[in-house]
Amino acid sequence: MGYPAAWILSRSNSSYSRTLILLFILLAFIGKFFAHDRAVYVATMIGTWAAAIFDCMKTLPASVQTSLRLDVPIAFAEKYLPLFDKNLGWLLPALVGFAIGMVIRSSRKGALVPHA
Repeated sequence: MGYPAAWILSRSNSSYSRTLILLFILLAFIGKFFAHDRAVYVATMIGTWAAAIFDCMKTLPASVQTSLRLDVPIAFAEKYLPLFDKNLGWLLPALVGFAIGMVIRSSRKGALVPHA
């Protein structure tokens, strides 16, 4: 069947699933710099998912957006998420999540060092 990520990418019409898969691949490549700590993965994915929700709202048909009154959250995302208009609104939240995960990792790492 091949690589699972490649299979999902080939069958996915969703930019969010592609983004998440590519982000996981990128994190896997640079994982040796943070010892593949779970906190880094989780924090990065939380940031990405938060932005992806706004992206999902933006891709809904206009009639659905209107009936669910999604114009306010979409306008919020357009105002506060850089690159949202280019479907890269997930980038800054992912970087912030990555930074938070690294802080969590380093704080735990320091807590595990025995005191002399």
